[in-house]
Amino acid sequence: MQLYRVRRITPYSGVTNKGINCHRQPKEVKEIVNIITGELKEVTDLDRMKKKRRIAITRFFDYYHHFYKNKEVSLFEVVLPIKNGESISKFTKHAKRVLSKTKTPLLGYCWIRDIGEDFAAPHYHIVIAVSRVNMKGAKLPEYLKFGDFWDGACTSTVKSVKKIQNYYLKKGIPNTQNRQRTYGKSMKFLFPKAT
Repeated sequence: MQLYRVRRITPYSGVTNKGINCHRQPKEVKEIVNIITGELKEVTDLDRMKKKRRIAITRFFDYYHHFYKNKEVSLFEVVLPIKNGESISKFTKHAKRVLSKTKTPLLGYCWIRDIGEDFAAPHYHIVIAVSRVNMKGAKLPEYLKFGDFWDGACTSTVKSVKKIQNYYLKKGIPNTQNRQRTYGKSMKFLFPKAT
């Protein structure tokens, strides 16, 4: 028995999308009726997209939170400016190649596309999970800086998993050209190897 049915689809009468470097606005709204209770619920296309993004981001952080707490993995956030429409896959392929040559293989990642608050400059935020890197008082290893590969890349260690997860989840979804993706995660989340 179907509990919900979609009654109508209408163009959204809210603010229209006004360019590439701004946050996306809803384009349509669906009115969903609960057949049993008669309760109405309106859901926009943007609500559905945010829900899918929340699920992807939460899966990554839920998976690696335990390993991070037990000091089995290190998490690093990398911010990558987008200057010429570069794809995030260019970075992930490079990161896998560089990290496979070290003793800190890439275990998994999640990313979002964002627009800066001050200058409306598009950029990626990506969190990478690698086997534990001991950095007590030491500087970030050169191979994790990625500045030689991606101009303007900035890497930092993740201090709080929940804070960075909430930061990613509260971000708006930007407009993009040619239906480019605005979030993603690695296909597989790998276990850290026992040392």
